[in-house]
Amino acid sequence: MQKKFSVILIFILAIVFGCSSKSDKDYYQEAHKYLTREEYKKAVNTFVELLDKFPESPYAQKAALEIANLYHAFKVEGVSKEKSLRTAVKYYKMCNAINPKNKTGANALFMSGFILANELHDYDAAKKTYQEFIEKYPNNPMKKSAEIEIQNLGVDPEKIIEKELRK
Repeated sequence: MQKKFSVILIFILAIVFGCSSKSDKDYYQEAHKYLTREEYKKAVNTFVELLDKFPESPYAQKAALEIANLYHAFKVEGVSKEKSLRTAVKYYKMCNAINPKNKTGANALFMSGFILANELHDYDAAKKTYQEFIEKYPNNPMKKSAEIEIQNLGVDPEKIIEKELRK
């Protein structure tokens, strides 16, 4: 009797949870509704759920990019500037890892290097990230920019301008 009850209970739970589960597209659309209402924390949480539940989804890279952009723009309340930037870097790198072969992935990796160098002043991490970018994307038009960034890590912007004007 107990075994029969357990089987029926499992069957009922499977039906309830199976019918009420959201798809990756549902999560993505829900997150965008939060974005349009400027409910950024809810949007981030929904994008994170999408990434957790559907890491192979065609929406995963877009979700990671949206999260990175929100943190980079300091739209998530209650997060310090440094933590926001570091979180942006994390999700830009995730965006690259999800699909490194497309333009979005390449741009996201470059952006993570840019934030590390120019906003966080974490020059060692920036150099590694730019070097990774150059290795992964030797034919990318931004390769030259990454090389210039590496050459000028930690250099005062005024000195860079002076150097360029002398050329």
